[in-house]
Amino acid sequence: KSKEKQSKEKESNTANNTQEIVNIYNYICTNLVKCSEITKNRQQAILECEYSLDKLKEIFEKANNSDFLAGKNNYGFKASFDWLMKKDNAVKVLEGTYDNTTSNTNAFGMQRNYTESELEQIYGDLEDISKFDF
Repeated sequence: KSKEKQSKEKESNTANNTQEIVNIYNYICTNLVKCSEITKNRQQAILECEYSLDKLKEIFEKANNSDFLAGKNNYGFKASFDWLMKKDNAVKVLEGTYDNTTSNTNAFGMQRNYTESELEQIYGDLEDISKFDF
């Protein structure tokens, strides 16, 4: 009976923890797809999640603040709870892959910031800007 009781308590804690994580996601991720139901797959993803609650909050905040993940992209993509709970996607969010950029990007969405000395190597003396066609 003791093992049965422990098992039921663990299931109850898991269910509560699952609901708490979904509630936190829905509270933070107002720009993303809402999580309206806890499916078996979602519960399993939460059980397998290696991140602490604080780290999940960080993932959710970074994702919610990303224009790309909020659907401002040319692909019609908008991140969801399921997408964020996949480890590979969560890692990319934490690493800043989807952070908004403030400078110009190339056609591939890649960004390169050059130092002044690198620009001088490429374009020569930057003092004489008359050679540039604006």
